[in-house]
Amino acid sequence: SDDALVVTAVAFERVRLSASVTRLVGMDDSEDAGRRLAAALPRDGLGAVLLLSQGVQVNGSALIQGLSATLGRVPISGGLAGDANFQQTWVLTPEGLSNDQLLAVGLYGDALQFDFGSYGGWG
Repeated sequence: SDDALVVTAVAFERVRLSASVTRLVGMDDSEDAGRRLAAALPRDGLGAVLLLSQGVQVNGSALIQGLSATLGRVPISGGLAGDANFQQTWVLTPEGLSNDQLLAVGLYGDALQFDFGSYGGWG
């Protein structure tokens, strides 16, 4: 809905996290941005990646392609931020609130159990 904000907080007892942030220069930078995010995550013990991206000036398919090309068969979940008018979206990263930063959070450890589901379409 308009004039709304969604914030999610998650805590883990035995899962380690590592954050990777990169600036998205423009839509044509989407695949390279995915590669940069993936390259900055430590690979040892990586069990899954949570991706948060602005949702207006990004090619989500190319972003995932860049991540997947670098990470291999590591599960990737997350999403693109949205607004009602496809004008400007924001992501909160360790560096602060931004409309041009992308965040990938690596989840690590033997205690990690990862499943996902998806739903798409206009309702």
